[in-house]
Amino acid sequence: MINANVEYRLISYSDYNYTMLCKEENKADILEYAKLQGYQIITHPISTHNGYHFGYNLTEFILLKKQQVLYEIFFQLPSFSLTDRYIIPLDKIIQNAAWTKCRFIEEKKYLIPEVEMVYRLASAIFRDKTFKSANVDWINEYSYILNNDEFVDMLSKVFFKYTNRLLFLIKEQQFLNIFEDYLGFSQY
Repeated sequence: MINANVEYRLISYSDYNYTMLCKEENKADILEYAKLQGYQIITHPISTHNGYHFGYNLTEFILLKKQQVLYEIFFQLPSFSLTDRYIIPLDKIIQNAAWTKCRFIEEKKYLIPEVEMVYRLASAIFRDKTFKSANVDWINEYSYILNNDEFVDMLSKVFFKYTNRLLFLIKEQQFLNIFEDYLGFSQY
């Protein structure tokens, strides 16, 4: 799918699953390319068809399949809400940062670690309601960005006054306590 000549940022990648961010303006080109190349267009499990609500003009996700490989395409970096089945885009500053820079790994374009960290933290807290070991490992690997001003500014667009508390808990390796601590936070 990366051969569709559209700008993208990989969010995650494995042999059988790509999750990527693409520009909204390329949606029609992506769907046309998919049809021409024999991709199966599948209803995403997270869709209005399945009872999800997309707020603040968040575009629904696309899910394509070809030869047992799934391609999940976002047009804005999403964040689940604590409201069940409600999804919103991350702040515009984070969206813009996703397109300003990228990092190359094996000739593929990925989100920069600062943007990916915000996305992973939002997903862990709002979608998963826990920190899976793969996320903890990734966060620990990139922990050097936790004091980066640009990162902290982006994180504060999602977690507001909880940001400093969240950073403290991460640095203290208190991942199992973060979700409940977030729910109990009252210093807004």
